[in-house]
Amino acid sequence: MLKKIFGTVFVRFVCSVIAFVLTIINAKFFQSEGVGTISLFVLGISLLQIFTSFFGSATLVYMLPKHDPFQLIFITYVASFVVNLIGSIIMLIFNIVPIEYAFLFILSAIFVSFFSINSHILSISSYMNINILHQIKRL
Repeated sequence: MLKKIFGTVFVRFVCSVIAFVLTIINAKFFQSEGVGTISLFVLGISLLQIFTSFFGSATLVYMLPKHDPFQLIFITYVASFVVNLIGSIIMLIFNIVPIEYAFLFILSAIFVSFFSINSHILSISSYMNINILHQIKRL
């Protein structure tokens, strides 16, 4: 057990050191303007994911076992796409994200939200499969 604990601590320490070194290299390579642009890009995507999580996280987890999965997933994808598109346009109007990254920003936001929805779907389906296996074992 101590071996696992020390292994985990060591791996986390190495990851932290690597992240720190990458931050220093990033700051030297991109300068302050590039790092600021990257930060605004990531901030914009994070803000959009907060709004799209209303459709694709807890709501989907709650509704999926009770209703038609295909219909719920389709509605979730459409709502996520619309929210990301409208939110991206608003962020571009207020210059939160530079206009030269508009297409990349919209595409990234949509892909990240679809990834989030898919990960929730997989977690629900794996939970349901495990639950079914436990029920079968009880028989």
